[in-house]
Amino acid sequence: MREVQEAHMMDECIIYRVVDKTKNTRGGYDVSYGVGEISICGLMMQPLALHSSDKYQLAEIDAVLRLPHEVTVQPGDVIEITKRFGEEIIPKRYEVDRFLNEGPSGSRAYLKAKTIK
Repeated sequence: MREVQEAHMMDECIIYRVVDKTKNTRGGYDVSYGVGEISICGLMMQPLALHSSDKYQLAEIDAVLRLPHEVTVQPGDVIEITKRFGEEIIPKRYEVDRFLNEGPSGSRAYLKAKTIK
């Protein structure tokens, strides 16, 4: 089952994991990322609005990313999409909003668009 799912992941990404996060004097955070890890993936460019009830904050998601079962990401990690449908593209960056370890064939991450600086 995993082989079938991975065979249909025609995109490629670089995963930059958060390695350090410290509070700065302006009240925000300074974040350091590790060396990027290349992975196959499947990007679904479908904006979603997620919410469970009136008690929870609405989360707007710009894309959903399918990843191989053994690849995990955490909220705050940065995903740079480098290939779509096997073709190189101008890289697009996203930040992981939440990670769902879905099942035996793969996992999904909800992404928010990030401006490249």
